[in-house]
Amino acid sequence: MRLKATADNVTFFTEEYLEQQRRLLGEHNFNREYLGIPLGATASPFNWDLYERATQIHVPLVQPGAAFQPPTEAPAIRIPNPFQRLTVSGAVR
Repeated sequence: MRLKATADNVTFFTEEYLEQQRRLLGEHNFNREYLGIPLGATASPFNWDLYERATQIHVPLVQPGAAFQPPTEAPAIRIPNPFQRLTVSGAVR
């Protein structure tokens, strides 16, 4: 089920109020706020230049030093399991 309630289909707003809001907000913002019409590509905060810069592969000018190498594996430390020494002291009800 789809419901659509826009300012031009309901009686909450007078024509004068809607015209005042259209002048105040501008056509695109009025269409989005009162008529439910999205702005499309003009609403995106991202442009193609930003996309190209974000997806570009950057090669470092110098070789990375030791700080950028993966850490060396430390030998595993054996920890005794304290639950292996538990004994049953009585029946549980």
